[in-house]
Order: sequence, then structure tokens, then C-alpha cells
Amino acid sequence: MKPNIRDIQGWLYLRRIAVLVNLLMLGAAPFDLGPQGHQGFESLAEHTARIVSKSNTQQILIAQREGCLLDQPTCKESKSALRSELVRTIPSAQFISSDATLSQVKKSGLLPIDAYNNQILLALASETGATTLVTENLQWKGDHYELSNHVYDASTGKSLGGFAVKVAPSISGYDPLVFRDPESGVSLIVPKRKTSGFRVFRYPQCEKCPPPVYLATRAQMIDEEVSLRVTVTDQGEVQQIVVLSAPNKAANDASVAAVSKWHFKPAIDSDGKSFVARTDISLDLKETSMSLMGHN
Repeated sequence: MKPNIRDIQGWLYLRRIAVLVNLLMLGAAPFDLGPQGHQGFESLAEHTARIVSKSNTQQILIAQREGCLLDQPTCKESKSALRSELVRTIPSAQFISSDATLSQVKKSGLLPIDAYNNQILLALASETGATTLVTENLQWKGDHYELSNHVYDASTGKSLGGFAVKVAPSISGYDPLVFRDPESGVSLIVPKRKTSGFRVFRYPQCEKCPPPVYLATRAQMIDEEVSLRVTVTDQGEVQQIVVLSAPNKAANDASVAAVSKWHFKPAIDSDGKSFVARTDISLDLKETSMSLMGHN
């Protein structure tokens, strides 16, 4: 029977716990910064392949994160360089297709654009048959854009290391990119150089968002967060809730019950039109506070 959104919540919770345990016990691998330009692509591919080769893997999934939507040709070129370097370094390497990832996302009751989310990729990578996951992302870092690769053990979610290079992608303006998924009609908001202070553009903003009931009585006992991914309609209603991480089932259920009743000011694009947006929410259980991830 086809799983639904609620089915994956437990899986994501268990995988998130496994990832946290591995990071605490073994520590996150270092993340280095290399040169820029064409030489940077080669350096990124070489360093990433070196990390992957140490894992004795053969089934590799290379997946793009949201930032790559800002300049898809740049990420495509980098991915091609990485595949070539992996074939040279690991002749027996086999690659999991992006279609396999998308298929797994849909089977789990998620939206196609959720395939760009790092936590969901970590949760579902092994289900595609991959033994190693490499995520590729493009982000603004201080005064420049960085193209990065991060390598994970697909079965445990353990970070194996990462590498990044400075790039000069073809990205103009400051307003975030609004990437509309043609299948669901839901848009993903990808930040560029800044996350606030826009002339017209607006992220979804909480209008009536009371905290989950349990926060008022148990906040002093809890020192963790609940992370959710939701769809905010162009009318400000919350739909398609997915819990990405929660400390326990009670926190999971209470958060979903509360957030499902929230009301937002909808996202507005650069032309002043409201649109349906997919966004991440973080609930701080100890501080009883809420923030929209990436644009506090």
C-alpha cells in the first residue's frame, strides 16, 4: 500500500535520531573551501571523489539541493565533472538516477519539490538503493557564492565530509527565486544574497500562530526543536504538513495539531501577487518560540 505523508514522519524521525547519534559519537567530518573558476570545478570533483572512495561504495546518489535552482547549468556542469571523476576513481561505481529519487519521494506521499530538501534526501537515500549520498548546493556566503558537495553514508546518515569552491554564477538581483513545481503548483522559495528588506517580495508570515498546547506545561522539560515542512496556500492556510524531526511522538502530534490550525499572511512575489509556497518551520520547545527557517 502506498505510504502517505504521515507514514514518512516516523521514518524521518528515526533517521534524524540516527544521524544525530552518529554525529555526536563520531563527529562531523571537516568541510573545506577550495579555489574558484573552472579549476574550482575540477578541485571540487577531485576532493569529493576522494571522500567517496574511502567509503568503499558502489551505489552513488548525487542529488541537488534547493540552491542549485538558482543556477542549474553551473550545478549540472559540476555534477558532470564529479561523475567523470568518480568513474575514474571508482571504476565499478554505479549511479542512482534522479528519477529514482523522485519516485521514492512521491511514494512517500511528499511533493516533488521536497526532493531538494536535505533531511528528506537523508531519510530516503537508502530506499533508492544508494549506499552513498552526495548533495550539491549553491549558497551565498558573506561576499560570494559557494558551490559545495557534502558526502553522507546513505544507510546511517553519517557525514563523511564535504568540500566547497567559490563560484561566480549567473544570478542577478536580490529577491529570492520562486521555483514553481508544475506538477503540484506549489512553489519553493530559494534565497539569493539576502533574506529580508525586499521592496515588494514577502515570505509567508505568521498571523495567528499559537504554540502547541504542551509547550505551556512541558517547556521546562524539553530542550529540543520540532522541525516541520508545510505548504502555505495563497489564502494563508496550512496544508501538507511533514514533520522532519521531533524529540518524541507527543511533540510530533501536538505540533502537527497546532500548526494545522495556524494562519499566515501568504507569500507575495516581486509583482505583488500571492502564491502557494512550501516552507520550513522550526518550533523551539524550550523557548516556546517559532521561526520560519532561513528567514527569521
